[in-house]
Amino acid sequence: MSAIVQFDHVHFAYNAGADILSDLNLTFEPGQFYFVTGASGAGKTSLLKMIYMALRPYRGSVRIFGEDVMTLPERYIPSLRQRIGIVFQDFRLVPELNVFDNIALPLRLDRRKENFIHSTVGRILVQIDLPDKAFHFPETLSGGEQQRIAIARALIRRPEILVADEPTGNIDDGLAASILHLLSALSKRGMTVIMATHDLHLLDRVPHAKHIRLGTKGNLESVALLDQWSPLK
Repeated sequence: MSAIVQFDHVHFAYNAGADILSDLNLTFEPGQFYFVTGASGAGKTSLLKMIYMALRPYRGSVRIFGEDVMTLPERYIPSLRQRIGIVFQDFRLVPELNVFDNIALPLRLDRRKENFIHSTVGRILVQIDLPDKAFHFPETLSGGEQQRIAIARALIRRPEILVADEPTGNIDDGLAASILHLLSALSKRGMTVIMATHDLHLLDRVPHAKHIRLGTKGNLESVALLDQWSPLK
């Protein structure tokens, strides 16, 4: 199976400081679910930012969909980025827009026709089990509902990769389970899901996932299927 994302000897640092990521070699395959864990400061968020091309390494290469982002002209980055959905811990919904318009925002930026937008948003509201919340505003929703709306917005362009940075960090355990169930179902349908988390208890909820553990110096400590994984002592 060919890699959808490939890191080769990647080094990254902020402002010429100490390496956040150090000699990182990783392969992400299509249709897999990946947990990325590590101590605070281990480089989890930086790794995800490399995947959606918000950061680039100072040494090594990152290939996304077969393209080396180090040498790819800047004008091609937006079209590649449209193939990647991004979910953040803090939701980042637009408070002045209702649920429907928050989800529709990427399609409107793409200047899609309104009939296409209405059918697509309606379908995805059913998929996330919130069809009756279309005209509610973010402040009226629970944290779990807001996160599902953020996921729906990330999915609206039907991306091949979904990157999620601590998506369960601001919600309770029951709601976290429902979010993981949704993300797991997406990976089983062929989407590559890459989720950073500090909560190791979540790993038991997606037994088919792979676990990437970063060391304290941003190096790769281990990669394993979860049935081959054991926590650090």
